[in-house]
Parts: sequence; structure tokens; C-alpha cells
Amino acid sequence: MSPPRAAGRPRDPEIDVAVLEGARAVFMSGGWIGFGFEAVARAAGVGKPAVYRRWRDKPSLIAEALLDAQPPVAVDTGSFRGDISAVVHSQVAWWQTDKGPLMQRILAERLAHDDFARLLDEAYRDRSRALREVTIRGIERGEVRVGVSPSMVSEMAVGAVSMHFNYLPPRRRTTRYRTEHRRFADDLVQAIMNGVAVSTT
Repeated sequence: MSPPRAAGRPRDPEIDVAVLEGARAVFMSGGWIGFGFEAVARAAGVGKPAVYRRWRDKPSLIAEALLDAQPPVAVDTGSFRGDISAVVHSQVAWWQTDKGPLMQRILAERLAHDDFARLLDEAYRDRSRALREVTIRGIERGEVRVGVSPSMVSEMAVGAVSMHFNYLPPRRRTTRYRTEHRRFADDLVQAIMNGVAVSTT
């Protein structure tokens, strides 16, 4: 859910896009401490009043800018395998875009600034809940074992993809996965299914 915006005249979507892109650029260069409306307006090529008319404060702007750059939230496909596959494949596709460095900066700033970490926890609450609901639905459908932790499954899916792209040097990846990222996603989905799915035998 996007942070609430101040009321005002109809928004120009092109300005919205420019400001959100400018906000991400400013965050990448200056982090949480260096983030401000004036710098964002310069980066976006708009006047500062255009930013103030759309976002009430620094936290609401940065939260929307960072959420806007995230991969799609989890969806209900009708089965646990379908749901967890959609999560994993969307994460894999996202990490192959130019957004990887942005996530690295987010993680670093989160560790360095408690107020920024609290802001992210609040902004990402709905996304985190949607990820947990993938497993909750699986348990309710009888596809996932009762007692499996929804949070643990979310961490397995998202964390493994992040580890693959963000921390594992290319030389440490197998040749199979270095270029065939879809196969990595399929194998990760199967590994999760092996660990949490109700046995059909």
C-alpha cells in the first residue's frame, strides 16, 4: 500500500515518474541522511513545490520510491506451487534488472539507521503479509504441512534469490546457473516444495 498523499490538484503522471526516479537517484548517491526534497527536485528536473504538493514529507516520498522499485507482490494463483513459483520467478527476474544496486543500498542504510529501518518495516508490512499468506493458503488447502512457518518459507524464497545474485560471486555459481537463471528458480521452487509440501505418496 502506498503512503497517503496530500490532497491537491490532479497529478501529472509524468512528474510523478520523474520524482520517483529522482528520489531513487538521490537515495543511491546520498543514502537516508542525504535524502531531501530539494535534492530530489533537482534530480527530477522539477520545482520543489511540485514535490511538496505530492508528498507530505521525506518518509512518505522515499517509501513510495523504494516500494515502486520492488518486484511484484505475491499473488494467489490457486495452488501453493503456483504461488511460490510466482514469488521466486518474479524475484529472479527483478534481480536481473538494474535494481540490484538499489537493494544493496537499502540493506546498508537499514543497518546504519534505526529510523530508516522502522520506516521500511512499516512500508513493507503489506508485502510481508502477502508473502506469508502464500504459505497460509497452502496449509489451508492441505498442500503444505501443518506447523510450517509462513515467515520461514518467505525467507527461504526471497533470501535464497538474494543470496544467489547479491552475495555469491559468479565464479562460485555452477555453470548451469550462471546463465540459466530460470532453471535456478525452478530448482529453488522444487527445493522448497520438497521441504514443506504434504507428501503425496
